[in-house]
Amino acid sequence: MNNMPLRFFYVPRPMYAGEQRARARITLLLGDLFIGVELALMFVALFSPSPTGAFRIFMGGLISLVLSLLSITLCQLGLLPIARALSATYLIALGFASLLLAGVTSNFSLLLLLPVIYVGLTFGVRNMFLVTLLNSLAVLATGYLQLNGLLSSNLPKITSLGIVLSGTIGLMVAISGVLALSLREDRSTRDYANKLVSQLRATAEVAQTTTTMLDLDELLRRTVDFIRDRFAFYHVQIFLIDEDGRYANLVASTGEAGEALLGRGHRLAVGSQSIIGQVTRLGTPVSAQDTSTDAIHRMNELLPQTRSELAMPLIAGDQIIGALDVQSTRSNAYTQDDINSLQIMANQVSITIRNAQLFAAQKKALADNRRLFLDAEANLREIERLNQRLSGEAWADYLRARRVPSLGFTFDDEQLRSDNQWTQTLKQAANKGRPVIKNDGKKQIVAVPIELRGETIGALEVEVLENTRQSDTLDMIQSIAQRLALSIDNARLFEQAQEVAQQELEVNAISSKIQGNSDMEEVLRIVLGELSRVLGAEQSSIRVGIASAGTSREPLEAGSDTRKVGAPDGNGTANGAKGSSSADWIDYSQGRRTQSI
Repeated sequence: MNNMPLRFFYVPRPMYAGEQRARARITLLLGDLFIGVELALMFVALFSPSPTGAFRIFMGGLISLVLSLLSITLCQLGLLPIARALSATYLIALGFASLLLAGVTSNFSLLLLLPVIYVGLTFGVRNMFLVTLLNSLAVLATGYLQLNGLLSSNLPKITSLGIVLSGTIGLMVAISGVLALSLREDRSTRDYANKLVSQLRATAEVAQTTTTMLDLDELLRRTVDFIRDRFAFYHVQIFLIDEDGRYANLVASTGEAGEALLGRGHRLAVGSQSIIGQVTRLGTPVSAQDTSTDAIHRMNELLPQTRSELAMPLIAGDQIIGALDVQSTRSNAYTQDDINSLQIMANQVSITIRNAQLFAAQKKALADNRRLFLDAEANLREIERLNQRLSGEAWADYLRARRVPSLGFTFDDEQLRSDNQWTQTLKQAANKGRPVIKNDGKKQIVAVPIELRGETIGALEVEVLENTRQSDTLDMIQSIAQRLALSIDNARLFEQAQEVAQQELEVNAISSKIQGNSDMEEVLRIVLGELSRVLGAEQSSIRVGIASAGTSREPLEAGSDTRKVGAPDGNGTANGAKGSSSADWIDYSQGRRTQSI
């Protein structure tokens, strides 16, 4: 805050930017310089022995001080053109005054260089040469006046005067030329710096715009539109190489021509004789500075105004993934600096494209995983339902095979007895599939279902004293019921496995008895007798032959060799099969032997 008054004299206002800010700073510094010189002259004038000379010096310094302060004030008020004009006029007037007062041979003539330099820095080279010409004319006029005695001065010989005049004018011209070259170089440097900054800013804006975008199509479309608008290109497009690496497919393009190219699926072969083909093969920038003479450029009827074309490779990691193509309506439109800047942008676009591709791949993988998870979850639910149904059917088959509705035991009066009767609480727990608690006087009856894979296969009931903690009792009974379900199911499986093994043994035993026996009737008797014994059948029968349902079988043809043994009589017993409860017969038809059981 303490430096604010001083900043008024040397810091331009924020309203100025770029070249205008530089001109404002030069104007302020010039005003500050003259304020210092004028204050020094006014101070010296106070000690001058000549009152008249002291007054002239003081008044001249005061006028100059006022003009300098006025120039600074106008500059800080935003009136820079007026401030520059005032400063230039003051410097020119000061130079002319020095010529009139001191002559062309005085050292004060060097003041003529000040307006030349100031005008060159703030008004440009053309105005600087105009001021140089004006000062040269003023020097010649002053020398002429002095030579003809119109101005009082002690002039040298005419030859020396010519040398002085030519030297003074030559010095101004030389300084003007050097300053003009410096200003031109400075302008070229500033233009290059501004262009580079603009390109870098555009690259940063592209990066900022596209970094947050993850939809690849939207990303590519906005990228080409932004590059075209920011760099004022005629046409911009992006190609991406397909998975096979054979073609570079157009995926984003600007304008109506771009829409038409996208509509017809425009693509170019990798390595083909085209700019895109070469850049996708080599991985380096390829340009056609003049499309009318460059053999590598392929003319497109939809882009007739293209006069130069530049393609930059899109490289992600060590892989060429595509190309960024820009076209201009001017020949030789791309310098090496343009190529370097566009390559930086192409690298940024490559990274953004690869990130979008990875995000799309991850999104697809996530969707696939989610689908697989949902399928697995549905399959798991189906398996659970199947296990539940099979568990219920298995236990129903188990009880049906034993011809009992249920199995169970009851512990009462310190005695354990078999009991398959269901109490009311047992029924409720089994039907509802949840614990049931009832109070009966001073006792509590707690019943919990016995569940196996979600299927209720029974219930467990315990009667305890009323003062027993209900939660502890319930937790213990439920834990026992869970373990009980697994244990009794394992016991059922073991028992059924033993039955299957026993059946296999019986089958093997019967098979061993009939093996090697060539008597058909004996084989049938053995099989029927063993099956009846093993299965405990009250009645069993074997029929070998071909019979129609509900009718008796007669010989197929007259004269066929048919032999019946133990044909069934009206009582359902077999004649000729003494001591057997079965009836069996054999039918040989036309030499072919068939069997039916």
